[in-house]
Amino acid sequence: MAIIKPFTILLYAFLALIFYLNIEYHIGILSLLYIVPVLLATISNNEKHIFSCAIFSLIFIIIGIYLPAKDASVAYSFRQIVDYDAVLSVLSFVMVGTISLISIKQKQKETELNKLNEDLEMRVLVRTAASEYRAQKLEQQIVALQLIKQANVNINIAKLDEVISELKVLTESEDNNA
Repeated sequence: MAIIKPFTILLYAFLALIFYLNIEYHIGILSLLYIVPVLLATISNNEKHIFSCAIFSLIFIIIGIYLPAKDASVAYSFRQIVDYDAVLSVLSFVMVGTISLISIKQKQKETELNKLNEDLEMRVLVRTAASEYRAQKLEQQIVALQLIKQANVNINIAKLDEVISELKVLTESEDNNA
């Protein structure tokens, strides 16, 4: 069972408070306050918080538009030509939706960027390991070639010693013959 974090509880309690105030006083300006929990949800790196907060805010705004005020005379005294409460509610609806979509897209891009960074780091590690392996193999080949060279030199020196010995034998035999 998942443990609900205090941040989540405060976020939804704030949403409920705004909803209560919006229903109780039915003033359109209160629906603009739904932007605050959505912005607070963007602080967390959890897309679920942003999405759920946005959905609840949008639902509460729609309910607030269609529920009548308790004291209709007060609410209608401010409305002469334009229904300002409805305009503010629609404005807050659009703002909450826009902020939520932008935040969710940003979180998705951050997640994708982190994944690409991890992939790049892994590629660098693989290439570094491959380069080190090739360097070790080259070093082993150089050592082997040096051993072969040394062995060839030793063989050549031994042959040279044989030739010198033969020349000595020849020169001594010529001296003896003369």
